[in-house]
Amino acid sequence: ENPRRIRSISEGMKHEATTANAMRSIIQVVRYLHSKNICHRDIKPEHFLLTTNERETQKIKLIDFGLARKHNPGSEPMSTFTGSPSFVAPEVIDRSYDHMCDCWSTGVTAYFLLTGMLPFDGQNDEETFQIISSGEFSFPASSIFLSSDAKDFVAKLLEKDPRRRMTASEALNHPWLQKTATC
Repeated sequence: ENPRRIRSISEGMKHEATTANAMRSIIQVVRYLHSKNICHRDIKPEHFLLTTNERETQKIKLIDFGLARKHNPGSEPMSTFTGSPSFVAPEVIDRSYDHMCDCWSTGVTAYFLLTGMLPFDGQNDEETFQIISSGEFSFPASSIFLSSDAKDFVAKLLEKDPRRRMTASEALNHPWLQKTATC
């Protein structure tokens, strides 16, 4: 592929259907990594590039595997505090986590693409980590037009308990992606 144009997905989505399409691609990448027992540990919009080729076909590509680590299910939890402050999962802050931290970060990414804001954003990193550790978030008043399915999708990825959090495979089958994503 010879991309004619590459831009970060963080440049924003135009509407809910476009975001659903992007999230389907993102979740497929995360599911693939997890199927290979790879945890990226730094999922965020800036690490996804949107390429457009000569046929105007868009593809999303994940970059920056500098923090990625092989991790087998059931093995000793990872404990290195790593990732981008507003995107780290509560269990990363607690220094006992597995691949499900990527699903949390994917939820933060979905929230950002849908609202243009971060769900957990303090005055500094320490305050941001405290907010993340609470696991509590709300949608801004400006998101009044978001569908209940979109909000549910985000909420299930931003479940504080990683054992109850939606996996990448479950996310692909979520009603929001099933109904809204067109590609």
